[in-house]
Amino acid sequence: MNRHKRRKKGDSPPPKGLELSPEQQQRLHGIVLDAQERLRAGMQAVQDFQDDHQRGLDRVAQTVESIEPTSHSNHPVKVRHVLLAFVSAAVSIGLLEAIIHRTTWPGAQWVRTHPSSLRLQLALDFVVLMVFLSIFVRRWRGTCWSIGIIGAAIAVLTII
Repeated sequence: MNRHKRRKKGDSPPPKGLELSPEQQQRLHGIVLDAQERLRAGMQAVQDFQDDHQRGLDRVAQTVESIEPTSHSNHPVKVRHVLLAFVSAAVSIGLLEAIIHRTTWPGAQWVRTHPSSLRLQLALDFVVLMVFLSIFVRRWRGTCWSIGIIGAAIAVLTII
């Protein structure tokens, strides 16, 4: 019934079609050794990749921990954030002033011809500065918004 039985020691040799010559056996053995070596190299490459990946994840985790403080109260304000806020605000204020003084837009003409034009522009510029400071310096956000609201109130009062 079962035509393909496993051979045991001392059984008859395999059928004639399955016999290999010593040269073929040696060649097959070389192919098997080469395949084993390639498999080891591939496994080592995968292991190296996993190690590099884990080291990268560890570095990212350390960076995130250094960026996100556990408490904002003991986290120092970074000077580069304040400078970036001032530079961004200066560029935005420059664009705002250029729009006010260089365009024929009716809103810009109204600001130029308003009796309190200078105070109105300064109040708007101050509000822009507070908005950028609140965006870039998280710790100052509440204070900047409060001061910005005061600046907006001054701008509204100058319109009246």
